[in-house]
Amino acid sequence: AALCGGINMTWDCDGAIRNCQIQSNNALSHVSGYSGKGGGIWISYLSDPILENNKIKFNHADAKGGGIYSGSQSNTVARNCMIQNNSSQSGGGLYLTGNANHTYYNLVLYNNSIVDGYGAGIYNIGSNPKFYNATITDNSLTTDYPTFYKGGALYNYNGTPEFHNAVIWDNLPDELYVS
Repeated sequence: AALCGGINMTWDCDGAIRNCQIQSNNALSHVSGYSGKGGGIWISYLSDPILENNKIKFNHADAKGGGIYSGSQSNTVARNCMIQNNSSQSGGGLYLTGNANHTYYNLVLYNNSIVDGYGAGIYNIGSNPKFYNATITDNSLTTDYPTFYKGGALYNYNGTPEFHNAVIWDNLPDELYVS
């Protein structure tokens, strides 16, 4: 599908997704100018969803947020979620943008990937996410230019991420890139 792959939560959508498996969706770029965002879930435009006990895996976005894309002042609260084996150009697991305050509890972010982009696990630009009891591991970048692209676990630009009791390990090409 163009724009988002699996679930579209937009325009002040404050719903909840609980006990679901969101799997094998594709957000494809379209010739009319839409870029593929949110392979698993696309959250945007003042939406404040709750995600609980979900597995978000094997999703793909051509551009941003293989697992989840969250932008435009949307504040996500997620508990006990596993985001694994997703892919995109930037933000293989999570792409967070748009002056938002996201909160993730008991998150596993595992084996997500990017190609020629930034933030295999998490791409954050201008947001203030908080991660409690997070395991972020084995996220990686596939590129011919490993010295140019950054952020195996996290790529952060102009945001203020916080990690509390987190394990960040074995992400490539580097663990954290903050600017």
